Amino acid sequence: MRIGDQPLDTIILEPKNRAPKYTIIWSNGICTTYKDYMLLLGPLSEEARIIAYNYRSHGGSKERFSPRGAVKELEGLVEDQDGPVFLGGHCTGAAISSSVKSDVQGRVLVCPYLGSDYLSTLPKAIMRLGRLLPICYMDRFIDYTGLVKCFGVENRKPIQDVISLWRFQPSLTGSSAMWMVSPNDEIIGTLYSKDLYMRLRQQLKSSYQNGVDKSRLVKGLTHSLNRFPGHLLPFLAACHPKRRQKIVDAILEYCESRV
Repeated sequence: MRIGDQPLDTIILEPKNRAPKYTIIWSNGICTTYKDYMLLLGPLSEEARIIAYNYRSHGGSKERFSPRGAVKELEGLVEDQDGPVFLGGHCTGAAISSSVKSDVQGRVLVCPYLGSDYLSTLPKAIMRLGRLLPICYMDRFIDYTGLVKCFGVENRKPIQDVISLWRFQPSLTGSSAMWMVSPNDEIIGTLYSKDLYMRLRQQLKSSYQNGVDKSRLVKGLTHSLNRFPGHLLPFLAACHPKRRQKIVDAILEYCESRV
């Protein structure tokens, strides 16, 4: 699929035996690809049309990543669709999806990144370092071969992508959203701060008049909705199948209620 000057690496999943009522466009977390989310996207595609894509410099998508550029490209992708459209995303994907100004039926925000105020201590420290040193200088001395192999980050300079995200302030647009925030999120920082957990949920509640808080479904799970700290990918891989299905069902029920 072509969005902008170069093709964007995308995948489309659809129900096998019937026409879908709506489309969910899924946006990934930073330094991941849509392949890492198949345990979620596969079951969702049994009821909905799923479009998943990789950001610039991720997977098969060329050129440089920028959060603002990703927002514009997602807006273009929304405009190309017929019928009801929902936006869904995890972490970075939630930030991008929440910032899109296009008219959509609703948004599904999983462990959303809402700006640098909602980060744990280590990511904040790295962000400060990035402000002190030129990013290209840091990347010159770091070997990312392992990250490239794991995540498919094509440009081999993921620190540039991560720091550009941390400098990005998402805007919570639209009137309806469903969100899932984990109190055990080691990346956003709720694992270390109950106050942060409550503030993040309150921010979402106050921003969306027709909001649905499904955080109870991910209680005790990590940033990637797995049971064990450090188990980052694949998404939902170390989550009990019954619990995984409840998360899928909650997303589908939200979408069905908005069509």
